[in-house]
Order: sequence, then C-alpha cells, then structure tokens
Amino acid sequence: MAVFDDGDGSSLYAGGLFENADGQSAPSLARWNGAAWSAVGGGTDAAVFALSSFSNGTNSMLVAGGSFTQAGPISANRIAAWTGDQWLALGAGANNDVYALVSGDLGAGPRLFVGGLFTSAGGLTVNRIASWNGSAWSGMENGANSWVAAACLYDDHNGPSLYMGGNFTQVSDAGSSFIAKWACPAIPGDVNTDNLVNAADVPPFVNVLLDEDEAAPMQCVAADVNRDGIVDGEDVSAFTSQLFGG
Repeated sequence: MAVFDDGDGSSLYAGGLFENADGQSAPSLARWNGAAWSAVGGGTDAAVFALSSFSNGTNSMLVAGGSFTQAGPISANRIAAWTGDQWLALGAGANNDVYALVSGDLGAGPRLFVGGLFTSAGGLTVNRIASWNGSAWSGMENGANSWVAAACLYDDHNGPSLYMGGNFTQVSDAGSSFIAKWACPAIPGDVNTDNLVNAADVPPFVNVLLDEDEAAPMQCVAADVNRDGIVDGEDVSAFTSQLFGG
C-alpha cells in the first residue's frame, strides 16, 4: 500500500492479486479516497507486490511493481508509474518480478530504489537491486545473489541509508545474510562531495552550519564531522582538523 496525491487529494492505494474492490472492477490495484474504492487506470494484468510514491523534483507519480507486463493500455515490464491520469513505462522495466520499492535521496538526488527477483532493469545487469532517477536505470554495485523482498530508508545519524531484506547471503561481493545496508559514502569534511577535503569545502560547510535544513542530505552528513547527528559549533574544530590534517 502507499499514499499518493493524484491531483484530487491524497488517497490510499492498495495492490495485490485481486479483480474487484468493494464490487468495483479493479484488477490488482485500487484506490480508496476515504469514502469509496475505485479502479486505477485499468489496473494491471498480473499481481502488484509493491507501491511507492516518487518525485524526480518535477513530477510526482505512484510507482507499482509486481509480476505484470501490462499496466492499463501500455506494455510495462513488472514496473510502471501512474501519474494520476495515465500510465508510464519506466524504460524497458525489469526482466522478473519486482517485490520492493522505496524512494528517497541518498545524496545523489531523488531515486526510486527497486528490489526483487530480476537480474536486469532497463537492459542493464543489476542483480536484484536497482535505482531509477526519473529517466534512467542504474545498478547498485554488484547487487545481491538472491531475491530482495523489502526495502526502506533509515538515517542512523551517519546519513541516510538503504536497508534491504530478502533471501540473499551476499551483497556487492560481501557476505550479508538476509539483511544489508547500502549507503552513499561521505568523507567527513568533504561538503562539496569532490572526494577531497580542502579550501573549496569551507563555503558549503559554513552554509550547512548556518542553515542545515536547506542543505542536501550528503552535505549534512559530510559537515557532521564529529558524527553526533547534528551540525553545530562542535563540528567547526573537527572540520578545521580535517582541513589541515590535524
């Protein structure tokens, strides 16, 4: 299930393997507005296992993942986006079932993170874990050695990370039984994210220090040099030490 505003207010969307919702024809996907159920763009031709809202910064959409190959009138291989008035394919989609969807920003801009039984997405080899940025697919290192069933984002005060659960015992060539964490690495003090800590990091560090709410997530992680979960005066001395190699 997921909540999505299709332009007429927020509604609850439910996916699964069903034909009707409260007597209304709604193949595998239905919308509840607080008073009544309704169909969503003709539904899908097979099960919907996962739903997530996603925004690429310009357009918001509800993404459905499952075992389907058609969403409404369009061909869509196991993943498709509903804009509120039409279905859109996400490139070439996935070559096998999609079980998990979550959206967020790990520091490289908004992404939809996708897990499942697939080994390719958009024609790329991705091994059961992939991300979509609104226009293109990308893999996440070497993926997982078996299916991914669940995903969520969580910030443990070291920056936002993607957590995944499933049947795998290895992720990106490292042993990891059934649950794993993937994070976009941040070097303490590297606030401009160029993989160096130097004078170019001073202006963005000061900006984060003065207004953390307006900074990108990975800038906040890098500016939190002492790793206490906040960017404050105590990070100034830690940043200075990093800057001058002290």
